[in-house]
Amino acid sequence: MGILQEFERRVEGLVEGFFARAFRSGVQPVELGKRLLRALEDGKTLGVSHTYVPNVHHFTLAGTDYERFVSYRESVAHELASLVRDAAAEHHWALLGPVRIEMDQDPRLTQGTFRLESRVQEAQEGEDPQEETIEAPGPVGPAGLAGPISSAKLAIDEPDATPWECPLRKGRTVIGRLSECDIVLSDPGVSRRHAAILRHGDEYSVEDLGSTNGTRVNSTRITRRRLADGDRIVVGSTNLHFQMRED
Repeated sequence: MGILQEFERRVEGLVEGFFARAFRSGVQPVELGKRLLRALEDGKTLGVSHTYVPNVHHFTLAGTDYERFVSYRESVAHELASLVRDAAAEHHWALLGPVRIEMDQDPRLTQGTFRLESRVQEAQEGEDPQEETIEAPGPVGPAGLAGPISSAKLAIDEPDATPWECPLRKGRTVIGRLSECDIVLSDPGVSRRHAAILRHGDEYSVEDLGSTNGTRVNSTRITRRRLADGDRIVVGSTNLHFQMRED
């Protein structure tokens, strides 16, 4: 499967059912991905020993399209950032700084149209070129005004460890044994990158990342599933209790 097809599969799976209905018309996420890949190809810069591609990408959407994207901005932007890194790895391109995805709106644009401005930007002092940055205005309500959204946390009960909690503030929280994961577990039944919690505005879902022993929600093995308050996620021998709260 090509990286664009893999990107489309991941994006379509962010929120089953509702996400598909929300993006039935107007700009589709895969269109952003296609334009992004073209921007990488067009923006190549030959260095002494590497070919560099843009790492900062600013999307400007029509107002109606932006309203559909805004609740999912972190998740979509994360997948776009992953697409940049996947394309760079596949073509042996280099990134001078962290992948940065920005989104805003322009009322002069008509539905279904958008602009993309891409550039190369060096990492600032203390920045990791492998990190990503997502910048977009916060979620808006029906009247276009910012309002409270739900957030959540995981109460983690790992064998032979003191129970602890992890707030779910990011668009994507990866669970696994690797030190680079957001939630690092020592449970031998957990894969290096086992599962991910995805945040889509005020909704959350869990996705198995091809783990060896699978991911279960309330005793049912899943590939991807929307989460509800009180759901119990099991990875290896570790229980993660999903709890909703209000910001």
